[in-house]
Amino acid sequence: MTPDTMTKASICTDCYMYSHYRDESLGDHVTPEMEQDIKQGFSKLGNVHIADHHGEHCTLCIGKQDIESWCTCSETHFSWSPCEICGSNLGGDRHDVDIVGMGG
Repeated sequence: MTPDTMTKASICTDCYMYSHYRDESLGDHVTPEMEQDIKQGFSKLGNVHIADHHGEHCTLCIGKQDIESWCTCSETHFSWSPCEICGSNLGGDRHDVDIVGMGG
């Protein structure tokens, strides 16, 4: 991903936690194969920042007042769709995030 580019993605909870806390977030339920898929997915992305939709990159929130009371962009949703980072097709919560290219 090139610097200053951004793409939206729907990712599983394991990838979401990994994006924020790295190895400390991988609990006992994560098999070695799952861990490998997560780390390979992040490796393929390169130097990126995973940002919650809610906040500075949220296209629904930019310029709005009192966003905490109405914006739903940070809510999770159930999906059978594959995670867009690790590829897991297990049903579960998906987090909508922005993947921001950092360059370098």
